[in-house]
Amino acid sequence: MRRTIYTFIMLCFVTLTLQAQDVWTAAGSSSIFGSHWDISDTQNDMTDKGNGIWELTKNGCILEQNVKNEFKVVKNHSWAESYPAANYVFTVKETGTYSVTIQFNANNFEINVKPTKTGDAVIGEKTWTVAGSPEILGKDWDETAIENDMIKQEDNVTYILTKTDLTLALGTYKYKICANHGWAENYGDDNDPEGNASVFITKDGIYDLTFTFNSKTHEVSCDATRKADAIIEKIWSVAGDEGLFETAWDEKSTVNEMEMQENYIYVLVKKGISLNAQTYEYKVCSNHDWTESYGADPLGIGNAILTITEAGTYDVTFTFNQATKEVSATAVPSVTDGISQIASDIKTKKVIFNLQGQRISAPKQGVYIINGKKVVLK
Repeated sequence: MRRTIYTFIMLCFVTLTLQAQDVWTAAGSSSIFGSHWDISDTQNDMTDKGNGIWELTKNGCILEQNVKNEFKVVKNHSWAESYPAANYVFTVKETGTYSVTIQFNANNFEINVKPTKTGDAVIGEKTWTVAGSPEILGKDWDETAIENDMIKQEDNVTYILTKTDLTLALGTYKYKICANHGWAENYGDDNDPEGNASVFITKDGIYDLTFTFNSKTHEVSCDATRKADAIIEKIWSVAGDEGLFETAWDEKSTVNEMEMQENYIYVLVKKGISLNAQTYEYKVCSNHDWTESYGADPLGIGNAILTITEAGTYDVTFTFNQATKEVSATAVPSVTDGISQIASDIKTKKVIFNLQGQRISAPKQGVYIINGKKVVLK
């Protein structure tokens, strides 16, 4: 009886031990693993060699000279724990068919790779495609889009794609060059955390973009040619010192979004604000981000300033001209008796634009935008 109980306990222990054992899997380039970065593929589970050493050998891998082969080792088919932090990368010195042995040490997380050439191989001509941000390529990271295939040049190594008449806002746009409409082989910028190449647009406008790729050196580049001005409608909001706003310098706040008037003039009115006698600083930013923001100058370097000379309750009107990047603000004592006098407003408020978006100081007869309101002067 005792022996039976002991045997049962040992069987339970062995079963629980086996159930608790971790599984390590290699996932990466399809040229090695068959599947592309598929952590659920049990065909790429590694074999426990003992003492924390795990091993996987893949045969019949067709590898190309100097092309990066990338992978990671993951625990229990999950990205929650994977090694190394950046992808493990290796290349071979000549094109051929290889047997690739990957060894992983679960004690110190070191990885060793041994590629052994087992035969020759011929790599056919590839199709190179640009995939990335939809603003520059029409589709969102679509490696299968044939309209973004590059054209081979006379030197047989340079490939070019030109996209014309793109209306682009100031910002950074990402892309990569991929082979044969797949991600197994792709190139960008190794200095980028995700390996993407970048197009930097420093001013809103209409652009031609020329993407260039060298299939021998794998060098990636893009030239942006600005052809014309363009005003792109954006979300503009105001952020600045606490007191002037509910939360200090909160560019994400939706309550401080400005309303577009005519000719891309934007206005925000904050009524009944209790302000101290001091100088307040603020800026206007686009799309709830500081990448593009404007204050005391069109370059957006300094903060704009609103000076209050006497403590009190004010109605503050912020105005922004998207075309000229001019920022301004006026503060007038809040009206408490419910009576509004247009003539008094015109004398007090100094921010006046004509319908062409030009700021003027002495309005005559006509229609004007005064602190964001359309006013007819007779």
